[in-house]
Amino acid sequence: MKNLNVLILDKDPYFLETLSKRLALRKFQPFSSQSFSSALSLLNSQQFVLLLLDTEFLSSQDDFNSLQQIVATHPYLKIALLTGKNKENFSNPLKLPTFPKEDLRDFWEFLRSFQPINIEEKSTEAETPSSRIPWIIGETPQIQELKKKLNKIAVLDCPVLIIGETGTGKELIAKTIHRLSFRSKEKFIAIHCSTFNPEILFREIFGEEYQYSNQQTRKRKGLLEAVNNGTLFLHEIEESPLMIQSMLLKFIEHKIFIPYGGNEEIKADARIIAATNSNLQEKIKAGKFREDLYYRLNAVSLELPPLRKRKDDIPLLAYYFLNKYSKEFKKNITKISAQALYKLKEYDFPGNVRELEYLIERAVILAEGEEIDTIHFPSRFKSAMTSFRVDNFKPLAEIEKEYILRVLNYTKGNKVEAAKILGISRTSLWRKLKNYNLPE
Repeated sequence: MKNLNVLILDKDPYFLETLSKRLALRKFQPFSSQSFSSALSLLNSQQFVLLLLDTEFLSSQDDFNSLQQIVATHPYLKIALLTGKNKENFSNPLKLPTFPKEDLRDFWEFLRSFQPINIEEKSTEAETPSSRIPWIIGETPQIQELKKKLNKIAVLDCPVLIIGETGTGKELIAKTIHRLSFRSKEKFIAIHCSTFNPEILFREIFGEEYQYSNQQTRKRKGLLEAVNNGTLFLHEIEESPLMIQSMLLKFIEHKIFIPYGGNEEIKADARIIAATNSNLQEKIKAGKFREDLYYRLNAVSLELPPLRKRKDDIPLLAYYFLNKYSKEFKKNITKISAQALYKLKEYDFPGNVRELEYLIERAVILAEGEEIDTIHFPSRFKSAMTSFRVDNFKPLAEIEKEYILRVLNYTKGNKVEAAKILGISRTSLWRKLKNYNLPE
C-alpha cells in the first residue's frame, strides 16, 4: 500500500487542521473537504484508503444518497463516521464504524488496520511482549501484563496517567509509550513539577512573552512548543498548582494555551503523559487537584507494581545492573553469590527498582574479585533485611518516615545524596521532612 490517502469531510476548520496534522504524523496523507461535491471530485481523481465523514453531512435523504453513491462506486474505500453534538439523534443504517470527535482513542486503534503489511503483519504469533519491549526487564505476570497494555496504549494518541511508587520506573514507561507511538521520531521531554515554584513552572511549560526597553515584545518558547508533535512527560503532576492544572486541561482538550505574560492563544500538538506516586483522589478531596483533569488523565492509566510484589524479577534486574556497571567501571564482575541473591529477594525495597540499581552500582564499585556478596551491601541494607518488615502493618507514612531517616543516616545528613537514593527531587525531600516534622 503505497499511498495511504485519507479524506476528511468536516465543516470545522480547526478540527480539520488538527486531525490532518496527526494523520500526517502517522504517515498518512490527509486531504480535507467541506462539501460532498468537492469530496466526490477528490475521490474520483485519486485513490483513498479511508473517508472520515462528519455526521452533520448526513442530515437529509439526499446526503445519504450521496454517501450510498460513494459506497457503490468505491468498493475499496473504508468509511468511518465522526459524531459531534448531534450524535444522540443520528441513525446509522449502513452500520459504519462511528467515533466521537471529542474522544478519538478508539479511532486511533481502528486506524492500525491501515498500516502497511511489512510494518505490522510481519510480527508472528510467537513473538512475545518481552521480545517487543526488551528494555523493560522482568518476566513475572505483572510485567508481562504491563507490556501487553503498553503495546495497546501507545497507539492511542491520548493522555496517559502513570501511577506508581517512587523508583518503579515511571519515566521509563513514559518513554516506552512514546517510543511505540507514531510520535516516536519526535521529541520526548520530561519535567519534574515539584522542582520549580508555580510561576517558573508555568513559564517552563507554557513559555512567556515580555517587553524590554524599547517596548518590543520577546517570546521564549515553553516545553509545549519545544516538544511540538512529540511527548511531554510531567513527573509528580500532583505538585502542579491549580492554575497550571487548569491550563493543562485546556491544552489537552483544545491543543491551545496562553504563555505567561501573553494575551493570544498559541496552538501546539503534544501528547501529555503524567505520573504520580500520590493518591490523587485524596488530593481532590483536599482541594489540591482538579477533578476534571484527573478524570481526563485517568481515562487511560497504568499502575506500576512495586518491586516487593514481583520479587521473582529481582535476580534478572540485579544481573542487568551488574552487567551495566561492570562495563561502566571496567571491572570483570560476572556473578552474584547465592546468599546475596537470597538476601535481595528477602528485602522489601521501599525504593523499588531505583534502590536496587544504586545498591548494585555501589557493590560493583566496592567488589575486588569477580563476585558480589553480602559484604558489599551497605550496613543500613543488611540491618534492614532483618528489621525492616511490614509484617506488623505499620501505617505507610510511618514506614516512609523511618526509611527517610535511615537514608539520611546513611548519607550522614547529605540531602542531595539522600534525594538521589530516594529517587525524588530535593524539593520533594524538603516537603517530606517538613510534613514529618523532621530536621530540615
